[in-house]
Amino acid sequence: LEATVIHRVLPDPNEPGLVHMGMADNGYWRSTDGGATFSQGDVGGGVTNVKDIAATPAMPGRLYATANTKPGAWENSRVAVSDDAGLTWRLAEGRGLPGDLGPDGRKCYSISADPSNGNRAVLSVSGDVGEGRGGPYETIDGGATWRWIGHGLGEAPLFRYEKWVVARELELVAGGGIVIASHARQKVYTYDPAAARWIEAAGYTGLPY
Repeated sequence: LEATVIHRVLPDPNEPGLVHMGMADNGYWRSTDGGATFSQGDVGGGVTNVKDIAATPAMPGRLYATANTKPGAWENSRVAVSDDAGLTWRLAEGRGLPGDLGPDGRKCYSISADPSNGNRAVLSVSGDVGEGRGGPYETIDGGATWRWIGHGLGEAPLFRYEKWVVARELELVAGGGIVIASHARQKVYTYDPAAARWIEAAGYTGLPY
């Protein structure tokens, strides 16, 4: 039998016993008994692959997931949103994201939700960095619109194009900051939201594969 790849396991921060899981080929799965048993959820829109899932204690029920565009494809190039802890989903409008996101274009494999604001999330987009191209994108309205926040990160690719091996490459932290661990560059960056600027973390000259 072909191996099944589990990309993400996430305990829900608001509901004890609830666990969310993202899989290759099989999409989104949900457990209500602490992971003893799982049932498959329907994200809709032909979504069969979920790479990353994010939740926030600030908004019970709110989930974000990176999802595939073409049914059966392994890529992830759009965002799905749930407001009832994974029972139902909608595909985010994604206005402001690059127009070449898709099976043959840029990919988005990492997503993180703000622990103090459920409508804010940050998404990784692969490829060369620039506005309307790759880098980090932020939403403050639950995924309807996005803006590029990569000023100062240069143009070299920051996030991976390949889906396998590497886990999530960005995280929103308390206070509104962001941490990026770039496998492509082997560097770590932190974001100061007050100054709206990125800082390369010292001491990270080579991350493990």
